Amino acid sequence: MTTKGPEATKTKRTSFPGSRNGLGSPRGSQGFKLVEFVAVLVIASTLGISAVSASYGSSGEPRQGQRANAQAALAEMAVLEEQYFLNNKRYTGHLGPKGLDVNSTMTAGERYALRVELPAQACPVGYCYILSAVPQGEQADDECGTLTLSSDGTKLPAGCW
Repeated sequence: MTTKGPEATKTKRTSFPGSRNGLGSPRGSQGFKLVEFVAVLVIASTLGISAVSASYGSSGEPRQGQRANAQAALAEMAVLEEQYFLNNKRYTGHLGPKGLDVNSTMTAGERYALRVELPAQACPVGYCYILSAVPQGEQADDECGTLTLSSDGTKLPAGCW
């Protein structure tokens, strides 16, 4: 059966270029990507840790403040490792320009040395990492010692995070 008149020109097409969905957003917008979400999460946690470290630093607990700075540095390095993995399909064991491109291998105040390791015994090389912050100078007497953060999210020593 054929339709004549005004009904013949109607189309059943529901998606036109530039059309919008029911919420008023352009069709095809996907929201946040996982990397963007993780980056925002790390920035927010870094700001929170910095606020806590500032309060500890002023109340006579400089070691805890420096530890918080090291934790923030490890969290930032973890985001860089994940970005490197997305780009290269493996993690890197280098902090410099050919790897994570970290500006310094020391935290602010040079209280912790930052390191990255790709453990061969835990997984195939390049598919997991362990980030560590090794206390230096006055911080070496800190009760927590070396802080580590691994690709599976394990944070050690447990009571120091």
